Amino acid sequence: MVDRINVRNRTLFIGDNLDVLRGINSDSVDLIYLNPPRNTGTTHRGVRGTAAEDVEYNDLWSGDESHRDWLDHLNVHCPNAMWPIDSAAVVHGVSMSVYLTFMAVRLLELGRVMKPSGCIYLQSDPRVSHHLRLVMDSIFGSENFKNEIIFKRRQEREGGRRWVWAHDTLLFYTGPQMHHWNRKLTDHDEDYYTRNFQYEDEVGRFRTSPLTKQGLRDDDRGASWKGYDPSAAGRNWSIPLSILEKAYPDQEGLADLTAQVKLNLLEMARLIHRSHEGAEPRYKIYTTMADGQDIFDIVTHIGRIEPYDMERTGWPGQVPLELLKLILEVSTQEGDLVLDPFCGSGTACVASELLNRRWIGIEQTDQAVPILKRRLFNEIDIPATYVIDGRVHHVKGGDMHLLEHERRSPPTRTDLGKRPVRQERRRSFQRSRQG
Repeated sequence: MVDRINVRNRTLFIGDNLDVLRGINSDSVDLIYLNPPRNTGTTHRGVRGTAAEDVEYNDLWSGDESHRDWLDHLNVHCPNAMWPIDSAAVVHGVSMSVYLTFMAVRLLELGRVMKPSGCIYLQSDPRVSHHLRLVMDSIFGSENFKNEIIFKRRQEREGGRRWVWAHDTLLFYTGPQMHHWNRKLTDHDEDYYTRNFQYEDEVGRFRTSPLTKQGLRDDDRGASWKGYDPSAAGRNWSIPLSILEKAYPDQEGLADLTAQVKLNLLEMARLIHRSHEGAEPRYKIYTTMADGQDIFDIVTHIGRIEPYDMERTGWPGQVPLELLKLILEVSTQEGDLVLDPFCGSGTACVASELLNRRWIGIEQTDQAVPILKRRLFNEIDIPATYVIDGRVHHVKGGDMHLLEHERRSPPTRTDLGKRPVRQERRRSFQRSRQG
């Protein structure tokens, strides 16, 4: 796919993310991660004595913050998003509806800038995640919802007459085209091997798996081998090629061999197990041959940020770097473009640099500049570009060069020759849903 982005790699914008998003070309971003406000009704401050001690932002929402143009924009471009917003107003009052309007108009822009083969992860909590999911269903399509990922972000603690509230929720959506996915395997628990590898020989512990499958065949796959006739049980031979390739890595033409020859080779490799004479042959899988398990949608192995961790900035709600690295590892490849429109202390930007991804960050607070700059210097030491208060800052190896630029200027789109086809399809879908 042609790279459509009109923003330089390693750019941090300071300002309203809606203005910046509206200046980014459509279908240009591979992965979006955001950890936005959560309608907590409180003012959040950085931790005293840290780099972010001067950071302060309000997570308070009232009718005074409602923008008529936002509602008009949603009614025209994504009227389905108004249903969860109006419902929230009835159930929770004006605060929730204003908050969801704020989020919906930005999510609509994020859906526009995301590639059809891209994806988005939104991190929130049980207070608002179910409302945001309905908004995201209306914008990205419920058929493109992939996961609700649970991330345990706090240690156990006592207090309150309820279950300890210790997790965040990440809503994972993709575009309508095939998205990139890197299979990530993790180690099994020790109990897994005890439960599942019930046999043992001189090589080690193993479990067994069938060499036949349901169905009759009149070729060599239905013929007898060493006194066992699979056809008598309504089955036929099905020998996994991967097992033979592991046993005979230098042997060519394994796929073309008859079922009986393949079985002979497995027996020669001492990979056939029969519980008793005349029993169905099965192949051995030793613990050393077993693959790990695919990652689950419950993430508990990433610890919280401790006071002594180098990555700790004191920014309210800072997310562990390992979580962002995990997200990027499974959903992107080198050179992909990552966008974080609420980048805070820049964890997504740092993770992108560590994994050789391009990145764009947006943050409304000036304090994000020295914090991200320090993290890039201390943790990575790479060149970077910042657009801050009318100047472009080029940073490399500790040197800073200032160039004059329009004050807090968002990018200018270069793709407005015609409306993207994907946007037309989305609007047609929305019209059909309205009847």
